Amino acid sequence: MRKKHTCLCAVVFLLSANLVDAAFSAQFNFTPGVILSEQYTDNLFLDPSNEQEDYIHTAGVSLAGEALWRTAGIQLTYAPSYSWFSEHSDQNNWRHAVDFVSWLDLSRTTRIDLTDSYLRTSIPNDQSAILQAANNPLAQPLIQVDQNRRGLREYYTNVSDLVLTNNFGVNDSVYLGGRYRILRDVDAPLPGTISNEYDIVEPRAGITYWFTPNWGGQLDLVYSDRNYKERNDRTQSDAKARLNRRFSRNLTGFVAYRHTYLDYSDDTLNSDVTIYEPTLGFTYLLDQNTTVTIGGGYYFQNFDNNAIKDEEGFIVDAEIFKGVLFRRGRIDFIGRSGYTINDQGVEDLGLDLYYQGQINASYSFTQNFSGILGGSYRYDDYPNNVPSRTDKTIQANAGFSYQAYSWMLLALTYRYTDLSSDVAANEYVENSVLLTINMTPSNPIHLN
Repeated sequence: MRKKHTCLCAVVFLLSANLVDAAFSAQFNFTPGVILSEQYTDNLFLDPSNEQEDYIHTAGVSLAGEALWRTAGIQLTYAPSYSWFSEHSDQNNWRHAVDFVSWLDLSRTTRIDLTDSYLRTSIPNDQSAILQAANNPLAQPLIQVDQNRRGLREYYTNVSDLVLTNNFGVNDSVYLGGRYRILRDVDAPLPGTISNEYDIVEPRAGITYWFTPNWGGQLDLVYSDRNYKERNDRTQSDAKARLNRRFSRNLTGFVAYRHTYLDYSDDTLNSDVTIYEPTLGFTYLLDQNTTVTIGGGYYFQNFDNNAIKDEEGFIVDAEIFKGVLFRRGRIDFIGRSGYTINDQGVEDLGLDLYYQGQINASYSFTQNFSGILGGSYRYDDYPNNVPSRTDKTIQANAGFSYQAYSWMLLALTYRYTDLSSDVAANEYVENSVLLTINMTPSNPIHLN
Protein backbone atom coordinates (compact mmCIF):
# COMPACT_ATOMS: atom_id res chain seq x y z
CA MET A 1 0.00 0.00 0.00
CA ARG A 2 2.89 2.35 0.77
CA LYS A 3 4.19 1.88 -2.78
CA LYS A 4 0.83 3.00 -4.20
CA HIS A 5 0.89 6.20 -2.14
CA THR A 6 4.53 6.81 -3.09
CA CYS A 7 3.70 6.50 -6.79
CA LEU A 8 0.75 8.86 -6.44
CA CYS A 9 2.86 11.45 -4.60
CA ALA A 10 5.53 11.19 -7.29
CA VAL A 11 2.94 11.82 -10.01
CA VAL A 12 1.57 14.85 -8.14
CA PHE A 13 5.11 16.21 -7.66
CA LEU A 14 6.06 15.77 -11.30
CA LEU A 15 2.81 17.33 -12.48
CA SER A 16 3.25 20.28 -10.11
CA ALA A 17 6.83 20.79 -11.29
CA ASN A 18 5.68 20.87 -14.89
CA LEU A 19 2.92 23.30 -13.99
CA VAL A 20 5.49 25.71 -12.58
CA ASP A 21 7.57 25.46 -15.73
CA ALA A 22 4.53 25.85 -17.98
CA ALA A 23 4.58 29.64 -17.76
CA PHE A 24 6.38 32.48 -16.03
CA SER A 25 3.47 33.42 -13.80
CA ALA A 26 0.04 32.21 -12.77
CA GLN A 27 -3.26 33.77 -11.87
CA PHE A 28 -4.30 32.85 -8.32
CA ASN A 29 -7.96 33.08 -7.32
CA PHE A 30 -9.69 32.31 -4.03
CA THR A 31 -13.42 32.04 -3.37
CA PRO A 32 -14.62 31.52 0.22
CA GLY A 33 -18.21 30.72 1.10
CA VAL A 34 -20.56 29.95 3.95
CA ILE A 35 -23.33 27.35 3.58
CA LEU A 36 -26.27 26.99 6.01
CA SER A 37 -29.03 24.44 5.51
CA GLU A 38 -32.13 23.03 7.17
CA GLN A 39 -33.39 19.62 6.06
CA TYR A 40 -36.46 17.57 6.90
CA THR A 41 -36.60 13.84 6.15
CA ASP A 42 -39.34 11.34 6.95
CA ASN A 43 -36.99 8.32 6.77
CA LEU A 44 -33.65 9.24 8.31
CA PHE A 45 -32.15 5.72 8.27
CA LEU A 46 -33.71 4.66 4.92
CA ASP A 47 -35.47 1.83 6.72
CA PRO A 48 -38.33 -0.09 5.05
CA SER A 49 -40.44 -0.55 8.19
CA ASN A 50 -39.11 1.72 10.93
CA GLU A 51 -39.35 5.16 9.30
CA GLN A 52 -38.09 7.92 11.57
CA GLU A 53 -38.37 11.61 10.76
CA ASP A 54 -35.93 14.29 11.81
CA TYR A 55 -34.71 17.83 11.18
CA ILE A 56 -31.04 18.17 10.25
CA HIS A 57 -29.30 21.51 10.77
CA THR A 58 -26.01 22.01 8.91
CA ALA A 59 -23.41 24.78 8.90
CA GLY A 60 -20.29 24.72 6.80
CA VAL A 61 -17.84 26.62 4.67
CA SER A 62 -16.55 26.23 1.14
CA LEU A 63 -12.95 27.15 0.33
CA ALA A 64 -12.14 27.13 -3.37
CA GLY A 65 -8.79 28.10 -4.84
CA GLU A 66 -7.29 27.93 -8.29
CA ALA A 67 -4.02 28.66 -10.06
CA LEU A 68 -4.18 29.19 -13.81
CA TRP A 69 -1.29 29.19 -16.24
CA ARG A 70 -1.45 29.62 -19.99
CA THR A 71 -1.34 25.85 -20.60
CA ALA A 72 -2.14 24.41 -17.17
CA GLY A 73 -4.26 24.81 -14.11
CA ILE A 74 -5.04 23.59 -10.60
CA GLN A 75 -8.38 23.82 -8.81
CA LEU A 76 -8.92 22.74 -5.20
CA THR A 77 -12.16 22.87 -3.21
CA TYR A 78 -12.55 21.92 0.45
CA ALA A 79 -16.02 21.95 2.03
CA PRO A 80 -16.23 20.95 5.72
CA SER A 81 -19.59 21.09 7.49
CA TYR A 82 -21.18 20.04 10.77
CA SER A 83 -24.68 18.58 11.11
CA TRP A 84 -26.77 18.21 14.24
CA PHE A 85 -30.10 16.41 14.53
CA SER A 86 -33.21 17.47 16.42
CA GLU A 87 -34.34 13.96 17.39
CA HIS A 88 -31.16 11.89 17.08
CA SER A 89 -28.42 14.01 18.64
CA ASP A 90 -26.19 10.94 18.95
CA GLN A 91 -25.82 11.14 15.14
CA ASN A 92 -24.30 14.65 15.12
CA ASN A 93 -21.26 14.54 12.86
CA TRP A 94 -18.79 16.29 10.58
CA ARG A 95 -18.72 15.98 6.80
CA HIS A 96 -15.59 16.63 4.73
CA ALA A 97 -15.51 16.87 0.94
CA VAL A 98 -12.43 17.65 -1.14
CA ASP A 99 -12.17 17.94 -4.92
CA PHE A 100 -8.92 18.44 -6.79
CA VAL A 101 -8.69 19.06 -10.55
CA SER A 102 -5.50 19.74 -12.51
CA TRP A 103 -4.46 19.67 -16.13
CA LEU A 104 -1.33 20.26 -18.18
CA ASP A 105 -1.12 20.70 -21.95
CA LEU A 106 2.22 19.14 -22.87
CA SER A 107 1.65 20.17 -26.47
CA ARG A 108 -1.18 21.20 -28.76
CA THR A 109 -2.29 17.55 -28.99
CA THR A 110 -1.15 16.01 -25.68
CA ARG A 111 -2.72 16.60 -22.27
CA ILE A 112 -2.44 15.23 -18.73
CA ASP A 113 -5.43 15.33 -16.35
CA LEU A 114 -5.18 14.50 -12.65
CA THR A 115 -8.36 14.55 -10.54
CA ASP A 116 -9.16 13.46 -7.03
CA SER A 117 -12.31 13.32 -4.88
CA TYR A 118 -12.42 12.68 -1.13
CA LEU A 119 -15.59 12.31 0.93
CA ARG A 120 -16.01 11.58 4.65
CA THR A 121 -19.63 11.34 5.71
CA SER A 122 -22.26 9.28 7.50
CA ILE A 123 -25.04 9.94 4.97
CA PRO A 124 -25.67 6.68 3.04
CA ASN A 125 -26.65 8.32 -0.27
CA ASP A 126 -24.22 11.26 -0.08
CA GLN A 127 -22.87 12.69 -3.32
CA SER A 128 -19.38 13.72 -4.35
CA ALA A 129 -18.76 17.45 -3.89
CA ILE A 130 -18.15 18.29 -7.56
CA LEU A 131 -19.06 16.55 -10.79
CA GLN A 132 -15.75 15.97 -12.54
CA ALA A 133 -15.49 16.55 -16.29
CA ALA A 134 -18.57 18.78 -16.24
CA ASN A 135 -18.13 19.53 -19.95
CA ASN A 136 -19.32 15.97 -20.67
CA PRO A 137 -23.09 15.69 -20.06
CA LEU A 138 -22.78 11.92 -19.64
CA ALA A 139 -19.93 12.16 -17.11
CA GLN A 140 -20.30 10.47 -13.74
CA PRO A 141 -18.86 11.78 -10.45
CA LEU A 142 -15.68 10.01 -9.37
CA ILE A 143 -17.40 8.90 -6.15
CA GLN A 144 -20.49 6.86 -6.92
CA VAL A 145 -23.47 6.52 -4.58
CA ASP A 146 -24.04 3.06 -3.07
CA GLN A 147 -27.82 2.62 -3.34
CA ASN A 148 -27.77 -0.31 -0.90
CA ARG A 149 -26.10 1.45 2.02
CA ARG A 150 -28.37 2.08 5.03
CA GLY A 151 -28.12 3.78 8.40
CA LEU A 152 -25.91 6.66 9.56
CA ARG A 153 -22.52 5.01 9.89
CA GLU A 154 -19.47 7.10 9.15
CA TYR A 155 -17.11 6.12 6.35
CA TYR A 156 -14.68 7.81 4.00
CA THR A 157 -13.70 7.18 0.40
CA ASN A 158 -11.20 8.63 -2.04
CA VAL A 159 -10.79 8.27 -5.80
CA SER A 160 -7.70 9.45 -7.72
CA ASP A 161 -7.66 9.45 -11.51
CA LEU A 162 -4.75 10.15 -13.88
CA VAL A 163 -4.98 10.09 -17.67
CA LEU A 164 -2.65 11.04 -20.53
CA THR A 165 -4.42 11.80 -23.84
CA ASN A 166 -2.91 12.35 -27.28
CA ASN A 167 -4.94 13.42 -30.32
CA PHE A 168 -2.90 12.43 -33.36
CA GLY A 169 -5.62 13.05 -35.96
CA VAL A 170 -8.88 14.89 -36.52
CA ASN A 171 -10.82 11.99 -34.97
CA ASP A 172 -7.90 9.83 -33.84
CA SER A 173 -6.74 9.62 -30.24
CA VAL A 174 -4.98 7.39 -27.76
CA TYR A 175 -5.04 7.47 -23.95
CA LEU A 176 -3.28 5.84 -21.03
CA GLY A 177 -4.54 6.19 -17.49
CA GLY A 178 -5.14 4.73 -14.09
CA ARG A 179 -7.50 5.04 -11.14
CA TYR A 180 -6.98 4.28 -7.46
CA ARG A 181 -9.97 3.93 -5.12
CA ILE A 182 -10.26 3.27 -1.41
CA LEU A 183 -13.14 2.95 1.05
CA ARG A 184 -12.84 2.74 4.82
CA ASP A 185 -15.46 2.28 7.54
CA VAL A 186 -15.06 4.61 10.53
CA ASP A 187 -18.05 3.12 12.36
CA ALA A 188 -18.67 -0.62 12.55
CA PRO A 189 -20.95 -2.08 9.83
CA LEU A 190 -24.54 -3.03 10.58
CA PRO A 191 -24.93 -6.15 12.75
CA GLY A 192 -24.88 -9.30 10.63
CA THR A 193 -23.01 -7.64 7.74
CA ILE A 194 -19.34 -7.61 6.81
CA SER A 195 -17.11 -4.66 6.05
CA ASN A 196 -16.88 -3.62 2.40
CA GLU A 197 -13.56 -1.80 2.78
CA TYR A 198 -11.42 -2.04 -0.33
CA ASP A 199 -8.39 -0.86 -2.27
CA ILE A 200 -8.87 -0.91 -6.05
CA VAL A 201 -6.20 -0.20 -8.66
CA GLU A 202 -7.41 0.19 -12.25
CA PRO A 203 -4.95 0.86 -15.10
CA ARG A 204 -6.58 1.46 -18.50
CA ALA A 205 -5.69 2.28 -22.09
CA GLY A 206 -7.50 2.86 -25.35
CA ILE A 207 -7.26 4.03 -28.91
CA THR A 208 -9.63 5.39 -31.57
CA TYR A 209 -8.34 5.33 -35.14
CA TRP A 210 -9.99 5.92 -38.52
CA PHE A 211 -8.29 3.88 -41.25
CA THR A 212 -10.19 5.74 -43.98
CA PRO A 213 -12.67 8.64 -43.91
CA ASN A 214 -15.51 6.10 -43.49
CA TRP A 215 -13.96 3.17 -41.61
CA GLY A 216 -12.47 3.21 -38.13
CA GLY A 217 -11.88 1.18 -35.01
CA GLN A 218 -11.88 1.60 -31.25
CA LEU A 219 -10.28 -0.45 -28.48
CA ASP A 220 -10.57 0.06 -24.70
CA LEU A 221 -8.79 -2.06 -22.09
CA VAL A 222 -9.36 -1.93 -18.32
CA TYR A 223 -7.74 -4.07 -15.62
CA SER A 224 -9.10 -3.90 -12.05
CA ASP A 225 -7.26 -5.35 -9.04
CA ARG A 226 -9.66 -5.36 -6.07
CA ASN A 227 -8.46 -6.10 -2.55
CA TYR A 228 -11.13 -6.36 0.15
CA LYS A 229 -10.86 -6.48 3.92
CA GLU A 230 -13.42 -9.26 4.48
CA ARG A 231 -14.31 -10.47 0.97
CA ASN A 232 -12.73 -12.69 -1.61
CA ASP A 233 -10.14 -10.63 -3.52
CA ARG A 234 -10.47 -10.57 -7.28
CA THR A 235 -9.28 -9.10 -10.56
CA GLN A 236 -11.41 -8.03 -13.49
CA SER A 237 -10.21 -7.75 -17.08
CA ASP A 238 -12.47 -5.86 -19.47
CA ALA A 239 -11.88 -5.38 -23.21
CA LYS A 240 -14.12 -3.54 -25.68
CA ALA A 241 -13.48 -3.58 -29.43
CA ARG A 242 -15.55 -1.74 -32.01
CA LEU A 243 -15.52 -1.44 -35.80
CA ASN A 244 -17.13 1.79 -37.03
CA ARG A 245 -18.67 2.60 -40.41
CA ARG A 246 -19.52 6.27 -41.05
CA PHE A 247 -22.63 6.69 -43.22
CA SER A 248 -22.91 10.47 -42.94
CA ARG A 249 -21.47 13.37 -40.98
CA ASN A 250 -23.88 12.59 -38.13
CA LEU A 251 -24.56 8.85 -38.37
CA THR A 252 -22.10 6.02 -37.67
CA GLY A 253 -22.90 2.33 -37.46
CA PHE A 254 -20.79 -0.16 -35.54
CA VAL A 255 -20.17 -3.78 -34.68
CA ALA A 256 -18.76 -4.26 -31.18
CA TYR A 257 -17.59 -6.99 -28.84
CA ARG A 258 -17.02 -6.81 -25.08
CA HIS A 259 -15.17 -9.46 -23.09
CA THR A 260 -15.13 -9.51 -19.27
CA TYR A 261 -13.24 -11.96 -17.08
CA LEU A 262 -13.65 -11.99 -13.28
CA ASP A 263 -10.91 -13.99 -11.53
CA TYR A 264 -11.30 -14.68 -7.78
CA SER A 265 -8.33 -15.32 -5.51
CA ASP A 266 -10.07 -18.26 -3.81
CA ASP A 267 -12.04 -20.31 -6.33
CA THR A 268 -13.61 -22.36 -3.55
CA LEU A 269 -15.55 -19.30 -2.35
CA ASN A 270 -16.57 -17.86 -5.72
CA SER A 271 -16.53 -19.20 -9.24
CA ASP A 272 -14.55 -17.35 -11.90
CA VAL A 273 -16.82 -15.76 -14.51
CA THR A 274 -16.45 -14.95 -18.22
CA ILE A 275 -18.92 -12.69 -20.03
CA TYR A 276 -19.13 -12.44 -23.83
CA GLU A 277 -21.19 -9.69 -25.45
CA PRO A 278 -21.38 -9.07 -29.23
CA THR A 279 -23.32 -5.91 -30.18
CA LEU A 280 -24.65 -4.18 -33.29
CA GLY A 281 -25.63 -0.52 -33.12
CA PHE A 282 -25.24 3.08 -34.21
CA THR A 283 -24.09 6.49 -32.96
CA TYR A 284 -25.91 9.70 -33.89
CA LEU A 285 -24.17 13.01 -33.22
CA LEU A 286 -26.20 16.01 -34.31
CA ASP A 287 -24.47 18.68 -32.19
CA GLN A 288 -23.07 19.17 -28.69
CA ASN A 289 -26.62 18.89 -27.32
CA THR A 290 -27.51 15.60 -29.03
CA THR A 291 -25.59 12.36 -28.53
CA VAL A 292 -27.24 8.99 -29.14
CA THR A 293 -25.44 5.64 -29.00
CA ILE A 294 -27.59 2.51 -29.02
CA GLY A 295 -26.42 -1.06 -29.43
CA GLY A 296 -28.44 -4.25 -29.31
CA GLY A 297 -26.59 -7.39 -28.31
CA TYR A 298 -26.66 -10.78 -26.64
CA TYR A 299 -24.60 -11.69 -23.59
CA PHE A 300 -23.29 -15.06 -22.42
CA GLN A 301 -22.14 -15.46 -18.81
CA ASN A 302 -20.16 -18.66 -18.20
CA PHE A 303 -19.06 -19.90 -14.77
CA ASP A 304 -15.96 -22.06 -14.27
CA ASN A 305 -17.91 -23.98 -11.62
CA ASN A 306 -20.14 -26.33 -13.60
CA ALA A 307 -22.56 -26.55 -10.67
CA ILE A 308 -23.62 -22.94 -11.33
CA LYS A 309 -26.03 -22.39 -14.18
CA ASP A 310 -24.77 -20.16 -16.97
CA GLU A 311 -26.73 -17.04 -17.90
CA GLU A 312 -27.55 -15.53 -21.30
CA GLY A 313 -29.99 -13.06 -22.79
CA PHE A 314 -30.56 -9.95 -24.87
CA ILE A 315 -29.09 -6.65 -23.72
CA VAL A 316 -29.16 -3.02 -24.82
CA ASP A 317 -26.03 -0.90 -24.49
CA ALA A 318 -26.96 2.77 -24.69
CA GLU A 319 -25.77 6.28 -23.86
CA ILE A 320 -28.25 9.00 -24.79
CA PHE A 321 -28.16 12.73 -24.20
CA LYS A 322 -30.55 15.28 -25.67
CA GLY A 323 -30.56 18.90 -24.59
CA VAL A 324 -33.39 21.24 -25.56
CA LEU A 325 -32.56 24.93 -25.08
CA PHE A 326 -35.07 27.71 -24.52
CA ARG A 327 -34.60 31.42 -24.11
CA ARG A 328 -34.95 31.11 -20.33
CA GLY A 329 -34.29 27.47 -19.66
CA ARG A 330 -33.45 24.01 -20.88
CA ILE A 331 -34.52 20.38 -20.66
CA ASP A 332 -32.01 17.52 -20.64
CA PHE A 333 -32.82 13.89 -21.41
CA ILE A 334 -30.27 11.26 -20.32
CA GLY A 335 -30.43 7.50 -20.83
CA ARG A 336 -28.01 4.69 -20.01
CA SER A 337 -28.09 0.92 -20.15
CA GLY A 338 -25.68 -2.01 -20.21
CA TYR A 339 -24.01 -4.25 -17.68
CA THR A 340 -21.47 -3.87 -14.90
CA ILE A 341 -20.09 -5.96 -12.04
CA ASN A 342 -21.72 -4.58 -8.87
CA ASP A 343 -19.37 -5.70 -6.10
CA GLN A 344 -18.01 -2.46 -4.65
CA GLY A 345 -20.89 -1.58 -2.29
CA VAL A 346 -22.15 -3.02 0.95
CA GLU A 347 -23.49 -5.99 -1.02
CA ASP A 348 -21.60 -8.23 -3.45
CA LEU A 349 -24.24 -8.59 -6.19
CA GLY A 350 -22.22 -9.71 -9.22
CA LEU A 351 -23.58 -9.07 -12.70
CA ASP A 352 -25.86 -6.02 -12.89
CA LEU A 353 -28.00 -5.51 -15.99
CA TYR A 354 -29.20 -1.92 -15.71
CA TYR A 355 -31.47 0.50 -17.55
CA GLN A 356 -31.73 4.15 -16.51
CA GLY A 357 -33.65 7.17 -17.77
CA GLN A 358 -33.44 10.72 -16.45
CA ILE A 359 -34.96 14.12 -17.24
CA ASN A 360 -33.86 17.49 -15.82
CA ALA A 361 -35.48 20.85 -16.50
CA SER A 362 -34.58 24.37 -15.40
CA TYR A 363 -36.31 27.68 -16.07
CA SER A 364 -35.50 31.28 -15.13
CA PHE A 365 -38.70 33.13 -14.29
CA THR A 366 -36.76 36.35 -13.68
CA GLN A 367 -33.12 37.33 -13.58
CA ASN A 368 -32.91 36.33 -9.90
CA PHE A 369 -35.61 33.65 -9.56
CA SER A 370 -35.44 30.20 -11.18
CA GLY A 371 -36.87 26.72 -10.78
CA ILE A 372 -35.80 23.13 -11.38
CA LEU A 373 -37.74 19.93 -11.99
CA GLY A 374 -36.38 16.44 -12.51
CA GLY A 375 -37.03 12.74 -12.33
CA SER A 376 -35.30 9.43 -12.98
CA TYR A 377 -36.02 5.71 -13.16
CA ARG A 378 -33.46 2.92 -12.84
CA TYR A 379 -33.96 -0.82 -13.25
CA ASP A 380 -31.27 -3.22 -11.96
CA ASP A 381 -31.38 -6.95 -12.60
CA TYR A 382 -28.99 -9.19 -10.63
CA PRO A 383 -29.24 -12.68 -12.20
CA ASN A 384 -26.34 -14.06 -10.11
CA ASN A 385 -28.18 -13.43 -6.86
CA VAL A 386 -29.78 -16.54 -5.29
CA PRO A 387 -32.65 -16.17 -5.83
CA SER A 388 -32.33 -13.67 -8.69
CA ARG A 389 -33.13 -10.10 -7.70
CA THR A 390 -34.38 -6.92 -9.33
CA ASP A 391 -34.36 -3.36 -7.93
CA LYS A 392 -36.42 -0.44 -9.24
CA THR A 393 -35.55 3.10 -8.16
CA ILE A 394 -37.75 6.14 -8.79
CA GLN A 395 -36.48 9.59 -7.91
CA ALA A 396 -38.07 13.01 -8.37
CA ASN A 397 -37.05 16.48 -7.31
CA ALA A 398 -38.38 20.02 -7.62
CA GLY A 399 -37.19 23.34 -6.28
CA PHE A 400 -36.67 27.07 -6.55
CA SER A 401 -33.66 29.30 -6.12
CA TYR A 402 -33.56 33.04 -5.48
CA GLN A 403 -30.51 35.28 -5.82
CA ALA A 404 -31.36 37.65 -2.97
CA TYR A 405 -28.08 39.52 -3.27
CA SER A 406 -25.03 39.16 -5.50
CA TRP A 407 -23.41 37.30 -2.59
CA MET A 408 -26.44 35.33 -1.30
CA LEU A 409 -28.36 32.48 -2.94
CA LEU A 410 -31.46 30.92 -1.35
CA ALA A 411 -32.65 27.49 -2.52
CA LEU A 412 -35.60 25.28 -1.55
CA THR A 413 -35.66 21.70 -2.88
CA TYR A 414 -37.98 18.73 -2.47
CA ARG A 415 -36.74 15.21 -3.19
CA TYR A 416 -38.64 11.92 -3.39
CA THR A 417 -37.02 8.47 -3.54
CA ASP A 418 -38.78 5.11 -3.88
CA LEU A 419 -36.63 1.98 -4.08
CA SER A 420 -38.52 -1.29 -4.51
CA SER A 421 -36.78 -4.66 -4.50
CA ASP A 422 -37.32 -8.40 -4.42
CA VAL A 423 -35.47 -8.20 -1.09
CA ALA A 424 -37.94 -6.49 1.25
CA ALA A 425 -35.22 -5.36 3.67
CA ASN A 426 -33.65 -3.31 0.88
CA GLU A 427 -36.76 -1.25 0.10
CA TYR A 428 -37.46 2.25 1.33
CA VAL A 429 -39.37 5.44 0.56
CA GLU A 430 -38.08 8.87 1.57
CA ASN A 431 -39.44 12.38 1.28
CA SER A 432 -36.97 15.18 1.95
CA VAL A 433 -37.15 18.99 1.95
CA LEU A 434 -33.95 21.07 1.98
CA LEU A 435 -33.56 24.82 2.52
CA THR A 436 -30.07 26.16 1.74
CA ILE A 437 -28.47 29.59 2.20
CA ASN A 438 -25.24 29.95 0.21
CA MET A 439 -23.17 33.08 0.83
CA THR A 440 -20.15 33.63 -1.39
CA PRO A 441 -18.54 36.61 -3.16
CA SER A 442 -19.94 37.32 -6.60
CA ASN A 443 -16.38 37.43 -7.95
CA PRO A 444 -13.32 35.45 -6.83
CA ILE A 445 -10.59 37.17 -4.85
CA HIS A 446 -7.48 37.69 -7.02
CA LEU A 447 -4.46 36.96 -4.85
CA ASN A 448 -1.92 38.41 -7.28
